[in-house]
Amino acid sequence: MKKVYKGWLQKGGMGNDSLCLDTDDDTIKLIDEINSDKEYYGNYLSVSYYISDKEVPIDQIKEEWLKKVMGIAETDYGERYGTELTGYMWTDQQLNVGGHDLLAELESYLHKYLVLEIEYSKEPKK
Repeated sequence: MKKVYKGWLQKGGMGNDSLCLDTDDDTIKLIDEINSDKEYYGNYLSVSYYISDKEVPIDQIKEEWLKKVMGIAETDYGERYGTELTGYMWTDQQLNVGGHDLLAELESYLHKYLVLEIEYSKEPKK
């Protein structure tokens, strides 16, 4: 099951220091959302994420990233593609996926637009 989380990366307010996504509808605590989904869909995750200076559709981010990698485009915004992380997710103070501290990576992009794609599975990929 693939889920997409998108919005502006923020630190929670009012004493809440958690990483949050400011979406069109709400502000969500990212770790709570992912923990809830992993309980339902499975602990094995494949993760890709895209960071941008402005809100852009995921298809445009992927297209511009591909062009940039191929050396045929210049973009009018900054984007970053997060290396795909795959592995079993365990719960602790961080959001670890395959030994990578995903929350620590994402916290370095506060106030940027995030498109986070997570494919959940109950079994490891073969």
